[in-house]
Amino acid sequence: MIPSNIQYQIDQYVTNRVPPGGCVRAILENNLMESFSHADENTQSCMHDIVQYLYNMVPMHAYGSVQRVVDWLNYEDIQKSPNEIDEDEADYEHNRQLESGG
Repeated sequence: MIPSNIQYQIDQYVTNRVPPGGCVRAILENNLMESFSHADENTQSCMHDIVQYLYNMVPMHAYGSVQRVVDWLNYEDIQKSPNEIDEDEADYEHNRQLESGG
């Protein structure tokens, strides 16, 4: 199970483009050593679940490297058509509902 503070940071990062804390940012940037150095024991023991959550809930272009995270945080919605934005948001909400059993 993902610690609630970690899930909250990831969700805020995805929905509102809020920069996450050091541990979550390192996870998003695919920096294993940095993520573990910032994580408490509980978060360390949940890394597998956190990575699964990213894979299932976060758009692919929003994580995986430093540049992807920077691009996501600096993203301008005008770069996408309204349909593409709606599709991203719909996919995220659909995945959230599946995860919560709804």
